[in-house]
Amino acid sequence: MFGKQRTQQGPKTIVLAHQDMPPSVKQLQKMLDDTLHNTGMSIQMPFGSPPECFTLMVTRDPMRGIVHWMLYRGEGVSSFLEWEQKTTDPNWIFNLIEAAFPQMGRRKTLTEEMVPQDQMQTARLTKVEAPAESQSNFEGDLQNMAIPNLIQSVDMNALTGRLDLDNKAQRAVIFFQEGKPIHCIVDQTEGEHALLEVIAWTHGKFRFFKEDARQHRTIDKPLHHLLMAGAALQDQINLLRDKGIGLDTYLIKKHSNLPEAEYNKLLAEQTGCDEKLQKTFYTMIDDRTPIVGILAQLPMNKATWVPIVFNMVTCNLCSYKNAADFEQTKPVSVSWNEVHQISALLSNGETAIYTHQAYLYFLALEYYRFRRFKLPFSTVIINAGIRSADNHIYPLHGEAFRILGHHIKQVLRETDLLFHFGDNLACILPCTDSAMAKQFASHLTEILNSAPITTSTGTFGILATLGTATIPDSCESVDALITLAQPRAL
Repeated sequence: MFGKQRTQQGPKTIVLAHQDMPPSVKQLQKMLDDTLHNTGMSIQMPFGSPPECFTLMVTRDPMRGIVHWMLYRGEGVSSFLEWEQKTTDPNWIFNLIEAAFPQMGRRKTLTEEMVPQDQMQTARLTKVEAPAESQSNFEGDLQNMAIPNLIQSVDMNALTGRLDLDNKAQRAVIFFQEGKPIHCIVDQTEGEHALLEVIAWTHGKFRFFKEDARQHRTIDKPLHHLLMAGAALQDQINLLRDKGIGLDTYLIKKHSNLPEAEYNKLLAEQTGCDEKLQKTFYTMIDDRTPIVGILAQLPMNKATWVPIVFNMVTCNLCSYKNAADFEQTKPVSVSWNEVHQISALLSNGETAIYTHQAYLYFLALEYYRFRRFKLPFSTVIINAGIRSADNHIYPLHGEAFRILGHHIKQVLRETDLLFHFGDNLACILPCTDSAMAKQFASHLTEILNSAPITTSTGTFGILATLGTATIPDSCESVDALITLAQPRAL
């Protein structure tokens, strides 16, 4: 609200000492704490040098308890309001000030203020050696500011630019035009479905860059509709997670030969989704294929398949079993001893995963099959590490490889193969084009990064990044296939 003059100081106004630099996060936190502990108190911090003088004021509404921040330009009764924010997050105020006053020099972020001085030189050297990239206008952590609040703040300030988000397993970009999201990309999904998926993220880092956002428009719905739909999707994701339902879960039909009328009756209270896709999805449930296997045949983004699975479970159409509890029915009329013996010869004895040499051999077979029958095939290379309690990433060891390999095999198709590939793992996906491989890799990334493993030394989280390549979609040689499938480093 530009143009408002500053009100006169009241009896509970505290004016801090003037300083040349804008306030740091610690100073903002102290102003907030003093305000919260003294309802109705107004705290002002003047800063800057003439002719550019400013005053940051924070106060708490005694009736509603709302914390209100205001930044004024100028001095005395002639000052005018630049912007105002209602938030209890000092990091957000810090980011707004950082973006508004780059000419006053870079100040410490909250992370840097928490780093001991004797470690700062190492941090600076690390940053110098890192690849150069454009300076963001503000950045932060999604644990401190939820994505819906972040998007609403961009909208309220009518910002134009690009919002980059990274939650380790995935990266996303949202483009804004005068505060309105116009385009979003995450993995192979773009547009409104991509934005809904991103709104459901609960952790990660964000950075905003003010720039020309001339992108083709893929988002047309009003922002409040998208935020409501994103909140609904998050509720569905939370319910499925609380029930232990993930991509590696097996859905079990509760009714055989269900009549159309009864099917529609059970879905009378369903949540909104693509009903045609939902019916196709239901017909593909065979009690033996995990959700990820169905999605490999019927590719859908997360914002599409989550409501469908939610309806299957909550509308009494399906029960479910997790991969660890599901025992596949194996034929008993054929002895597979000789097959298992050959498989063991090609496998690492400690991990029961095919060797690197076997990977190259089977790749060659798939390549010959492509040349003869023109059937596409894909490879997925998996870079994975163990996430310790102190959030450091350590290489996989023999036992961890074995447990993780067993977990991955639960969601592979019977024709897919898993191998060692140096310090990584790799899969071969026969008869699989580029779109299907990328969809599978996206689902497998979510599974690996959400399911901890338990070894003899304890329970650890996994951080994994995946890369894919396909013949002939990506290239037409085995050497190029392996090169293009290299994943992003951890």
